[in-house]
Amino acid sequence: ASVTNSVGNTGSGSRDITIDANLPGLRVDTVAGDDVINSIEHNQALVITGSSTGLTAGTALTVVINNVTYAATVLADGTWSLGIPAADVSNWPAGTVDITVSGINSAGTTSTITHPVTVDLTAVAITINTLSGDDVINAVEKGETP
Repeated sequence: ASVTNSVGNTGSGSRDITIDANLPGLRVDTVAGDDVINSIEHNQALVITGSSTGLTAGTALTVVINNVTYAATVLADGTWSLGIPAADVSNWPAGTVDITVSGINSAGTTSTITHPVTVDLTAVAITINTLSGDDVINAVEKGETP
C-alpha cells in the first residue's frame, strides 16, 4: 500500500498475511446417549467424545464443564475423547450444564463450540398397579386369564 500526503510526500509499506482457508471445526457427540444426565448417571464417571476438522493430530483441546477445565487431544482420525471422574459429574447442578470445547489450528485460528447437556436429578418413580382390584387373588381369580 502507498499513501501521498497534501504536500506530495509518498510513503509505502507492505505486509505478508496468511489466509487460513482450512478453518477448524469441533463437534461434541451426544452425551450419555441422550444429552441428559439422570440421577443414576450423576454419580458415575462419564466419557465425552467428539470430532474435529481442520485440526492436526496432537492438537490440544481445552474442555470446560461446570467451571472445571480439562485437556483432550485430537487423534489422527480427528476424534477426541475425555474421561470425567464421577466426583466431578456429581458436582454438576440440576438444569443445563454447558460443555465448551476450544482448539487452535496451525494458522492460529481458534474454534469453540458449546454443547448443552441437561442434568435431571428427579428420581424415577415406580408405580405398581393394584391386582384384582383389592391386591388379593382368590380361588376364582386364580383360574382367570386376563
